Amino acid sequence: MNPKIIKLLFDCHTFDKERQGTSTFLAGLINALPEVMLNEFRGYALEVYCAANSATSISKYIDTPFYYIKIPKNFISRNLFFLPVLSFRIKSDFVVSQYVRPIYCNKYSVSVIHDLLFLDFPNYFSFHYSFFRKIFFGLSAKFSSNIFTISNYSKDRISSTYGVLRSKIGILTCAPQIHSAHPNIAKTTNRISFLYVSRLEPRKRHEWCVSVFEELIKDGFDVELVIVGAGSDGYATALKQDFKECARRYSDRFHHYEGISPEKLAELYCDADIFLCPTIGEGFGIPVIEAAAYGKPCVVADSTALSELKGVCVGEFFAKNNYSAFVTSTLKVLLNLPEYANRSAAKSSEITEIFNWKNAARTFISEIIKTYDGHVDNNENLKF
Repeated sequence: MNPKIIKLLFDCHTFDKERQGTSTFLAGLINALPEVMLNEFRGYALEVYCAANSATSISKYIDTPFYYIKIPKNFISRNLFFLPVLSFRIKSDFVVSQYVRPIYCNKYSVSVIHDLLFLDFPNYFSFHYSFFRKIFFGLSAKFSSNIFTISNYSKDRISSTYGVLRSKIGILTCAPQIHSAHPNIAKTTNRISFLYVSRLEPRKRHEWCVSVFEELIKDGFDVELVIVGAGSDGYATALKQDFKECARRYSDRFHHYEGISPEKLAELYCDADIFLCPTIGEGFGIPVIEAAAYGKPCVVADSTALSELKGVCVGEFFAKNNYSAFVTSTLKVLLNLPEYANRSAAKSSEITEIFNWKNAARTFISEIIKTYDGHVDNNENLKF
């Protein structure tokens, strides 16, 4: 018997941008789909179409067979015209989008809404950003055949904000990207290395990392701080200037990287002793579980979806808006580093067992097959 072919059209415009959480998520999910479908869902097969402005951008992320379709970067033309037309042209069964679905689609639409942080922390987002996203995210939540998110925190917020039943929102947990190219060479100094990996945005609170780093140096601790993150707005530009001044003052004790390769990032994770994450809120927190998967103790803000990582990550969780608690937690891990490091190393293998893209792909395929076969009462319309 020939398998049923399910055509998936993915909006991959995030690959045209600088690397961020949405691109990591989409790449992990797409790359895991074929193997899971082949091994666990007999009688079905996937045909994957990836739409982005650049085929080269997609190839940097996707290592499984796909059909490339060119679309513009512009939000309106992409969702109002190009994706709807392409959906009908290729006769797609599902159009898969992150956050915002196109206004029309051939059959079904899938929306992955990672978070609603702009509603929980409005001071960190512009009025224009929040106003339009609240509308478009809401339309996607109400008119998509399948809705997914990445944490229980986001699931609760989407359900309560847009009146969508929790049972209609699936969770696709993210997974760490682990590279083994860099051997974990024994340290040649006793200097303790702090690492923070995050986009340069105000809510990420990089300045907290710099402040605790400077306080520890003044107190006589032999520490260094490594920050990995990119950004291009006014805030990021100003922050990069602060980083340059910090690097000038502390020479080889402070480093900032952006646009680095996965192999270089793996090297930095391996070389780190403690991972810092003072962000005010996250829809999930991929860098935290990556650090935990590399066996590193973490100091994390007890906030939003990050709170769900308690018991998974070894380290300390501090009250999200309390800088003194952040300092105290960092110092506690620092002063008891051998104990935290040993427990982190012992627990690291559990991370990839809990968080892996095969689990996400399995959930994704299971739910869309129910829709494809008409076994769910969905709220799909061809248009908003």
